[in-house]
Amino acid sequence: MSATWLYFLLVHALSPNGAMAANTNVNADGSFRLVLAPGEYMLQAAAYDRAEPEPVRISVAPGQTADAQITVSRPARLDYEITDAQGSPIPAVISFKLSANRTGVQLDPWFYFNKTTDYGGGFFKTHFALPEPGGVAIRPGTYDVYVSRGLEYEYQKKTITLEPGQAVKETFSLAHSVDTTGYLCGDFHIHAQPSNDANDLLFDKVRSIAAVGLEAPVATDHDVNTDYTPFIEELGLGQYMKSIVGDELTTIRLGHFNAYPLTFDPAKKNWGAPVWFGMSPQDIMQAFRDDPSGNTIVQINHPRDGSMGYFDVIGYNPETGTAQSPDLFSLNFDGMEVLNGTSYDKLEQTVPDWFSFLDRGKRVIGLGNSDNHSTFSLGVGYPRNCVASPTDAPGDMVEDQFIAAVRAQQVTVDGGAFITVTANGTTGPGGTAAAHNGAVTLRITVQAPAWMSLTTMTVIAGGQIIDTRDISAADGIVRFDGAITHTPARDTWYVITVDGDQPLFPVYPAARPYSFTNPIYVDTDGNGAYDPPLAFSGK
Repeated sequence: MSATWLYFLLVHALSPNGAMAANTNVNADGSFRLVLAPGEYMLQAAAYDRAEPEPVRISVAPGQTADAQITVSRPARLDYEITDAQGSPIPAVISFKLSANRTGVQLDPWFYFNKTTDYGGGFFKTHFALPEPGGVAIRPGTYDVYVSRGLEYEYQKKTITLEPGQAVKETFSLAHSVDTTGYLCGDFHIHAQPSNDANDLLFDKVRSIAAVGLEAPVATDHDVNTDYTPFIEELGLGQYMKSIVGDELTTIRLGHFNAYPLTFDPAKKNWGAPVWFGMSPQDIMQAFRDDPSGNTIVQINHPRDGSMGYFDVIGYNPETGTAQSPDLFSLNFDGMEVLNGTSYDKLEQTVPDWFSFLDRGKRVIGLGNSDNHSTFSLGVGYPRNCVASPTDAPGDMVEDQFIAAVRAQQVTVDGGAFITVTANGTTGPGGTAAAHNGAVTLRITVQAPAWMSLTTMTVIAGGQIIDTRDISAADGIVRFDGAITHTPARDTWYVITVDGDQPLFPVYPAARPYSFTNPIYVDTDGNGAYDPPLAFSGK
């Protein structure tokens, strides 16, 4: 059998009732071979960048060879140039969605079972554009083409018809509408090629990180230390991001633990990551502390995820601050994932957990990370942690300064809205303000790109909701900018949350808005410190 050679072309043999009988890849010389039982078949060729040809009927006789020839069309091509509002080239995500008025494209279901790339949000294809003119081959048809760059930018949509063998050139301009001056934003839980459950090449991962506007990504593959730096340099993306070496230590029954920064050492097993077999949680946390970097943050990942969640494993009770397995309970960690990806159902557990630590004087960093394993599903960078920074240039970020700001809780978690807050003029999150005549005035600003729908802003003091604002009618970029005054009965802390009920399409189609600040603390008795109302028993 022979066929015109195509990149990533598959040939499927279908029985008369449409059931898959066999399939195979096409060789570089255009040939393919199928071993079939005697009978009648339809041969269908499928490639992600070609229109399906008419099926070819064949009859296979016992002990005989049948020959068939399949001819396929050439791919279409979109050539692009993407800039910001000032005309500077930028990385971006290009997402192709079949138009409601599509022509010439049919999604063959048997091909879907053989594809290797998971395009999320109903997109037919996703492409991560570098900050230079480029092009992408695609199956001919009519598409709604969305070009986006994460949570700080507006997106642009064009409906484009792409013909076989032809190229269409389009330019796109994206406005950077959300002002995050003084912050660098990172995702501190990302998986790629070195993880045994991820299928992303490191080059693809780094391209996607740049495309969604992440500035400080942390590589946290399972049980290995990973360094994105060589890939960032080879792709010429150093001005857009500065990465941090990390590791997700992935026990079977004790939970999962992230740590960063770590030392990448190619001469050591697992590039320097600890081997967790036989270690207790206390041993694991201390092993990270002992890393040569000397500045490691230990983070509890998805803490309420059964055997993968440390707080479930130890039976942590946020009301009492105690654990059912006290021998496994350690406070030698710095942060926890309040939100892991789109696990909104876990917030009713993780939020009280986090608040219970704050009430007991354990300044746990509240974090939001993607835990992304498949970059083409459009998840990396949701949510993300925006960290106070003396520079807005990612390439100039000093790792020790960045980590110090994370440790000091100078973090606002951006899951759609970017929130800033001060208390009596003291900048938060992470700061400690003095009450004025017993009162605290919070100055809160909430920003989001114009395409995003938000509903509610909530102000929490010491774990109790003290104010809720409907911001659904606000339009433009600034959705709230005002002051809220509260008179606490004692020292306390404040956290601001913002949420929404509409999907973040087309940027993060599987997500909805959920953002929160880390706490800003208030001293009411004038001793210059936050005095927690509770304490850990025996800790």
